[in-house]
Amino acid sequence: MIAFKHSFVKTPYGSALIGINEGKICSFLFLTGEKEKILNFFHKKFINSVEVVSQEFQEFADAIFKNRTKFLEKSVPNIVLYGTEFQKKVWIELAKLHEVISYQELAKRIGA
Repeated sequence: MIAFKHSFVKTPYGSALIGINEGKICSFLFLTGEKEKILNFFHKKFINSVEVVSQEFQEFADAIFKNRTKFLEKSVPNIVLYGTEFQKKVWIELAKLHEVISYQELAKRIGA
């Protein structure tokens, strides 16, 4: 059985839930409502996930927001993307952005 773990962390944009599977980030959800609703949503995708209280999760969040570009360049192999091939292309391109672009420009960049 795959061991999913999750923890709530603080970010510059509010609280978030980080999910980790075998040392790789598999989920990052900002809390936009009640904590319980976010957990229910998360557990639908990662049924057997266990909540942990660990400084490691907060350190992941701090690293992401302290220097996003450096984190992504170093950590992309440590991120697991779940979704369609199209969704993955969009997420990867969004992670590269350092500017505001239109949906049309994003589509052009991913070849859609």
